[in-house]
Amino acid sequence: MLNMKKLLMILCMITSILSMTAVANASSETQSYNGYTEDDFKSNSESLYTSISGFTDDELKQYMESDDAIISEAVKSWSEIKDDLGDYVEIGDFSINENKGTITTVLKVNYSKRDLILTVVYDENLSVTSITTDKEYTIGETMKKAGLNTIMGMGTVFVILILISTLISLFSYINKWEEKMKNKKKVNQLETTTVSRNPVIEEKVEELVDDLEVVAAISAALAASMNTSIDGFVVRSIKRRTTKTR
Repeated sequence: MLNMKKLLMILCMITSILSMTAVANASSETQSYNGYTEDDFKSNSESLYTSISGFTDDELKQYMESDDAIISEAVKSWSEIKDDLGDYVEIGDFSINENKGTITTVLKVNYSKRDLILTVVYDENLSVTSITTDKEYTIGETMKKAGLNTIMGMGTVFVILILISTLISLFSYINKWEEKMKNKKKVNQLETTTVSRNPVIEEKVEELVDDLEVVAAISAALAASMNTSIDGFVVRSIKRRTTKTR
């Protein structure tokens, strides 16, 4: 049954194209879109709608798994909205538009709850490039949807602005942290400098102690050789004698 319906749909589309060719050849006065009339495109859209709307749920599920992306998307969009339309009433308005070789047709089908919009797009060779079905929204619903989109967009912008503001406020803490690290580095350098100077001071003290011992030894030797006390000796200076090697 599925293959038969698919075959009938294809034959229906071929028949529509053949009828378009026949009309084009019969009367050149009615040619307006690549040699075809508006009625030809409308007939093709009506045949396509009749084929898609006649599928059962099982057939729709199988067509959605089809390798043909155009048919798959058309059937998928129809299956998503068909339960919201209500009962079929009649075929409504039809419009066609051509822009740079691309022809777009829009067929309106009236239902009891919500009307159906069937859109078919043809390329310059009249090959179908897109088939979509959608339910028609009221002006109030359209405005509500647009309002929600606007609110979501504004909300996204505000969230981004808050994040940017938060990041900017963190810069002050970053500067404080950098200043703290610099001060800590200066303290470490000062401690290192103080520690490095201590051995020099100790070395000078040690040299001074050695000189006093030398003075005491010399004074004792002189006092012993002169048979006198060292109390009267005053050392004015000490000069080291350098021994030259021959």
